[in-house]
Amino acid sequence: VELHAPDVVAGGGGESGASKLEAADGGAGGAGGPLAPEVVSGGASGVLGFSCGRACRAAEEAAALGLGAAFVCATLLSRAGYVAIDHSKVEKDLVSLLDHNKDGRIDRDDYAFALRRVASALGGHGVSSSAGFAAGFVLGFMGH
Repeated sequence: VELHAPDVVAGGGGESGASKLEAADGGAGGAGGPLAPEVVSGGASGVLGFSCGRACRAAEEAAALGLGAAFVCATLLSRAGYVAIDHSKVEKDLVSLLDHNKDGRIDRDDYAFALRRVASALGGHGVSSSAGFAAGFVLGFMGH
């Protein structure tokens, strides 16, 4: 995400930097000056959304690594005869925990639902800030 301020050049060409800035904004009667509060709010919440998305992605990867390592250890202990694992009970419990739409399986829809809940819980309440946050969150979470 790159943010660029408009170039303001004092003098040069007979037009002042202030008049160039007003012209870029649509004149002196523009909404809130060179950068309207909605633009600043949307830009800031986009950056915050991107940061939250990256943090959630890192947490997801750490959780997947931890669960994978635990599964490998449990499987090795089971094969060595130290523990007995009831795989059907483990599957039933995991499906009941992670199946958000209650269709009996864990799929992309459940993942999307959980991602939307996290983004809405972290997002702001204003229209522009929510849109900026959501866009930034998706970009950060998807790794762009």
